[in-house]
Amino acid sequence: MQPYNYINCILALKIAIFTFQVGHYHEAKFSYASKLFSDFNVISFVNDADFQEFLSSKHTSFPVHKLYQGQAEYDKAVIEKQLCADVFSLLDKLNPDVVGVAGWASPESFAGIIWAKKRSRAIVMFSDSQRIDAKRNIVKEWIKSRVLRNCDAALVAGTAHKSYLADLGFEPTKISLGYDAVDNLHFAKGAAYARKIQSKMREKYSLPKKYFLASGRFIDKKNFGHLIEAYAEAKLRNDKIPKLIILGDGPNRLALEEKVACLGLMKNVFLPGFQDYHDLPIYYGLAKAFIHVATSEQWGLVINEAAASGLPILASNECGATVELIKNGKNGYSIAARDKIALVQRLVDLASLSETECEQMGVQSQETVSKWGVDRYAQGLNESASRAYSGKRSNTRLHDRFLLRMMCHKKVSGVS
Repeated sequence: MQPYNYINCILALKIAIFTFQVGHYHEAKFSYASKLFSDFNVISFVNDADFQEFLSSKHTSFPVHKLYQGQAEYDKAVIEKQLCADVFSLLDKLNPDVVGVAGWASPESFAGIIWAKKRSRAIVMFSDSQRIDAKRNIVKEWIKSRVLRNCDAALVAGTAHKSYLADLGFEPTKISLGYDAVDNLHFAKGAAYARKIQSKMREKYSLPKKYFLASGRFIDKKNFGHLIEAYAEAKLRNDKIPKLIILGDGPNRLALEEKVACLGLMKNVFLPGFQDYHDLPIYYGLAKAFIHVATSEQWGLVINEAAASGLPILASNECGATVELIKNGKNGYSIAARDKIALVQRLVDLASLSETECEQMGVQSQETVSKWGVDRYAQGLNESASRAYSGKRSNTRLHDRFLLRMMCHKKVSGVS
């Protein structure tokens, strides 16, 4: 895979990046981007996740400032109106030229914008929201537009996300792409290694000779129940269809287990749980194809992982990554998430692919995702930070100051 070509220059800028926690994919892209700045700091606010395997335990090559230890401590800081003061105190200490805030649905983002405006520092908005993610509310959309008015540049996931910010009134020339990325090399190398010694790996991980793979949290929007039902119908049409492995865990586990049992698929559909980051390339590498048909997905990093691992991919149009990473008929297929007829047919189509056809699609997947790796993220951050720093900054209007101050003391949920 050839990496995306980016401008290899170190910005004489100090930047502070906001994130909820540092997962493995954060670690990869932050490590790459940190080389492009004279001073690169990450401020991590919650430092917790539903599954501890999600969090990176790697010794980072950049400073991480963990403001709170867990969701409860974070929530308390918001409720007691302490978060804003904590953000101000840390940013005063770090004194960055540029602040990168993660979206408009968290109080720390509003606090970071307020601090930057008071100190005349540049602001980059990070976003992977697209218009189709949810039913839009005119009041919330107006609030987003006011928040964006106070930002100097934006780094978003892809073209659909850029269009959404433009719809909200943000200047398109100030928007860079590449926000969502994984370590392509980690998955490519791990998958290739697994294929070289596949007999040993299949035995070690109890993997069938042929299987489709899916992965994600067991929640409604991931649409795994729908996938299992479609798989059952596909199996009636082609009894030799590969097994189905769904990695992950979550509140819908019991319901999914019951569905598997009800449909008589206990010998064909397996739910082995959430897997460690270092084991994931093994599961990808030995799969025949990857399936991700979420009903709502701002991006879908599992699609990046599957593409980097060299797999044919079936993904829903609702996933932000599908537009950029799926080339219909070349490296997989895209369908509407709720279209069961199309899903059944595509499962049958994938099952009929020869080994050579799977390999050819896999090569195309790797070539496509190579343009959306951590180097693309680094370039996007480089562009947006320099654009924000060098551009003319708008003054904050009185009602915007009031809005930002009010929002930094509120826990916002369900906003994308």
